[in-house]
Amino acid sequence: MSYSAGGLDLSDASLPLRIAYDTTGSTDVEFGVSSDGDLTITLESGAAFVRIADGDLRLDVDHRMVQHGTYPPTNDNIANVFRPNFTSDGSWITAFLHWLGGTLTGANGDTTLGVCFIDGNIETQGNSEALDDADTLTLLRPDVTLNGGDTLATSSVLRISSVGTAGTDNWAINVEDGPSKFDDDVVIGDGSTGTSRTDQFLYVPTSAGVPTGTPTGYTGRVALCFDTTNNDLYVYDGSWIKVALS
Repeated sequence: MSYSAGGLDLSDASLPLRIAYDTTGSTDVEFGVSSDGDLTITLESGAAFVRIADGDLRLDVDHRMVQHGTYPPTNDNIANVFRPNFTSDGSWITAFLHWLGGTLTGANGDTTLGVCFIDGNIETQGNSEALDDADTLTLLRPDVTLNGGDTLATSSVLRISSVGTAGTDNWAINVEDGPSKFDDDVVIGDGSTGTSRTDQFLYVPTSAGVPTGTPTGYTGRVALCFDTTNNDLYVYDGSWIKVALS
């Protein structure tokens, strides 16, 4: 190990650099370099986390970031991987592998606030390929293994457990632009058959009179509209057809 104006050189050291909290080494951290050039940071004696007491933590990564229990890709086809293995300590009634949260305080002039923003660009290689999909967010089903007679009531790819109350309008999902496509069943309501319900309905657009516009066409689908002036339901199949209601 040597030190010069160029920095600290550990290339001749047989042991990693160790920074200890006390002379006993009961709480310390080791910095080393693996044989393939990876920087290794080892927290000793059950240390739980690294704390940045003040200021920002900035990581400038030119290639990719990997946090893994099992790293699935065999080549460079995924830029950033966060895939730890974790066992809950049972201290709460719920357990999560990842938790994204915090408190955002908006500034004067902020008109749109949110917890998480996902944005990105995709470029093709120009090889005359026919691509199947290009998505901002892809969700896969959870692979759940039930052991020892355990049972599971509901498994979901996306679960919305509550909705906001502060807005004039409060939506669980707000699609502001573009059509939404479902390739499987759309199930409305919780299955109850009571006659006094106030929610869990299927809503369709209305018109004050017979509809005259031509809906955007989608193969194998038809549009619905309800005429509130004459209390008639219409379906569009090349033209608006009034549905006979008894």
